[in-house]
Amino acid sequence: MDKDGFVLIVKGRKNKAFKGDEKKDLKPSQLQSANDIKRDNQLREKELSKRVNMSSNWGDDDDDNNEKKKKITTTKNRKNNKLFTEVSKRRKIETMKNTEFFKEIIENEKIKSMLQDRLEDIVCYGIGNFEESKKCQEQLSFILALNSLFKISGSLFIYDPVMSDMEINVSTLLGFKIIETNEQCKRSVKCQPDCESQRSTLFYMPFCPRKLYDNVLWANWSPQSLGRLIVIGNSWNLYNESLNKPDESYLQYSYTTKAYQNKLYQEISLPNNYPTKFIFHDLSFHSFELSNQITDDLDLIWKDFNEPPTISNDSEVQ
Repeated sequence: MDKDGFVLIVKGRKNKAFKGDEKKDLKPSQLQSANDIKRDNQLREKELSKRVNMSSNWGDDDDDNNEKKKKITTTKNRKNNKLFTEVSKRRKIETMKNTEFFKEIIENEKIKSMLQDRLEDIVCYGIGNFEESKKCQEQLSFILALNSLFKISGSLFIYDPVMSDMEINVSTLLGFKIIETNEQCKRSVKCQPDCESQRSTLFYMPFCPRKLYDNVLWANWSPQSLGRLIVIGNSWNLYNESLNKPDESYLQYSYTTKAYQNKLYQEISLPNNYPTKFIFHDLSFHSFELSNQITDDLDLIWKDFNEPPTISNDSEVQ
């Protein structure tokens, strides 16, 4: 035992004599040789070196993790930029403008008069995951091309509950303002008392469920507001002329049915000649031109104003 109270335990055949509390008389053959001492020192140095290396490796791991994080961030930024480029670069919009599909739309005199110098805001609902879907990218390119031609005086809004953080970032780069909450499409157009001098709001809603169009109409269910409303979306004529009718219990909230029955809107179908099929099929422009005389005749319609219930799951918007 050492003076400090610790027992020194020495392994090895030659060192057995050191086991115990007291030293015994040792034969020369039992004493540690210079080689033994040198070997022990080498073992100690080797062990210390190993521990130092372990500590150094931990630091290297942290550096490696930081490098990995930097690479992930860089990759994400590159992907953002790539997606931004895919959708927004000038030649992408120009490609859309040069299609016969787009030319036919903007050469339509009724559509031109509807949009030329009349648009204040554009509200986009239901664009979907344009990060992954070429179909959604082309639908987004269409509204960007339309906006570049008929420049709005107000803002470009967008909302879809399925949009990823990356799509939100890219939308901001494209000039959109992000709608922060799920309005369920119950957004009213800007309409002051002097509505005659005001511009329209275009709602772009490709392939949204019917109940969301009902919600837009409910939020603007007055002759003044409807007169400032344009909707690009599924054909309301097809809705009302098909066999797939709303449930009886929902009819009081079906404003697409009320608008159709009372002939409140005009519908212009989009051409069916887009190079890729099923991107813009069965979509139409819907607009409202309501004179004061017609408004007086239909006074009871505006009093039929029940708010559609909140949509709580996907099955309710079919």
